[in-house]
Amino acid sequence: VKRNSSIPFVVRTAGLETKVLGTEFNINAYPKNEFVAVTLESGSVSVTGSLKENLLLNPGEQAKFSLETRELTKSAVDISQVISWREKRLIFDDTPIDEAFNTLERWYGVEFIFNNDPQLNCYVNGVFEKAPLAAVLENLSFVKDFEFELIESNQVIIKGQICK
Repeated sequence: VKRNSSIPFVVRTAGLETKVLGTEFNINAYPKNEFVAVTLESGSVSVTGSLKENLLLNPGEQAKFSLETRELTKSAVDISQVISWREKRLIFDDTPIDEAFNTLERWYGVEFIFNNDPQLNCYVNGVFEKAPLAAVLENLSFVKDFEFELIESNQVIIKGQICK
């Protein structure tokens, strides 16, 4: 985004306002997420939370806004992981299993139906580059001990207790 201080570029998401100051950035604000995340690749952005707290991000930093607690925090992140979607690379790095399935739903346009709820303290790791959904599920099911069935109407049934 090219800087033009007379016409600021502002992105509004649930509870956050991100003022763009000439930059490359990524905003993660999906309906099933418990948070909104703004990650700065280059340049600068100013992030304002619902309580009017303000964070100025430097490259490699992420502002994370909890939709539950309304808390706005800042931390350093690995930019390559955040923007990996540009190269169609899916990265799970100690990702909570429910978050991983939410990501897979968005990436592949499917809905997961669980016979049993996934364990809350279950995390997944893996890198999948331009992989079809069946290949990703094969890998995850082998490690996390579940079965799956693809249904033509864009639904996937997950059978068994994930992460026993």
